[in-house]
Amino acid sequence: QKLRDAAAERERMEAELRLAQKLESVGRLAAGIAHEINTPVQFVSDNVSFVRDALPGLIDTIARYRELAAAVADYPDAAAPAAAAATAAADGDVDYALQHIPEALDATLHGLGRVAAIVRSMKDFAHPDRDERTLVDLNRAVESTLVIAAHECKYVADVATELAELAAVRCNAGEINQAVLNLVINAAHAIRDVVGETGARGKITVRTRCDGDEVEIAVGDTGTG
Repeated sequence: QKLRDAAAERERMEAELRLAQKLESVGRLAAGIAHEINTPVQFVSDNVSFVRDALPGLIDTIARYRELAAAVADYPDAAAPAAAAATAAADGDVDYALQHIPEALDATLHGLGRVAAIVRSMKDFAHPDRDERTLVDLNRAVESTLVIAAHECKYVADVATELAELAAVRCNAGEINQAVLNLVINAAHAIRDVVGETGARGKITVRTRCDGDEVEIAVGDTGTG
């Protein structure tokens, strides 16, 4: 019996080791993918920002040209070109474009900012050195983890944070991220058990605070349990 128990324990430990190695590989892969995504996202964001910043000047210039066209429209030599310019502007929906292009660029920049935030969170969360203790900004760790967990929460709960000013804490960043992720996902599931298919929403609150020489991370929810 003892031999069987020992063999079972050894198999369990080997399975846990294989899982840990797999998770480490996945973490490294996610970090690499996040790094690769970050460069083109930053490139596109910079270019969209350039266009957005240049647009007001272009809109003002177009307005001045329109004023000029209106001013010379009665001159015989300018009447035909002025009329052609007005027709081209109408056919090309220039007024509509000038009105909505800034909104479209703002929305694009917002979306790119969201992608960049997710990528940063992936890089923070996919911490490959799971056995290494380093100085960690716990508030940033919490915020990054909440971005990763957003898909689990967004349909059932609003997430609020109450993050105190903290000094860096020496800890295992990967383990902290995983612990907070598990708590938040559990909270979302507990809220789902309450709201069901009613469309109601619960609330998840994540807090950090100093407690003497220690730091506390607390996750609360309006679900069951």
